[in-house]
Amino acid sequence: EKVICENRDLNDADVKMVTTFEILTGLLAMGTRGEMQEDQATWLKRRQACSGDVECIRTAYVERLKQLSETFEKIDRPL
Repeated sequence: EKVICENRDLNDADVKMVTTFEILTGLLAMGTRGEMQEDQATWLKRRQACSGDVECIRTAYVERLKQLSETFEKIDRPL
């Protein structure tokens, strides 16, 4: 977490990821929401395994934001 706070682009990625996750959590049905929360917990463990490796952390955020974006695209929306 210290590395994330000290690195502006990682900090920005963290804010974007948290915001996107929270918005999606409110939009998804209960079953899907639970699955997404489990995926988030798995992702957090992976990110923590990066320790202080900035590139590893950056890659983890890029991949998670892509997953969240794909989840958003699958949400049924009224026309």
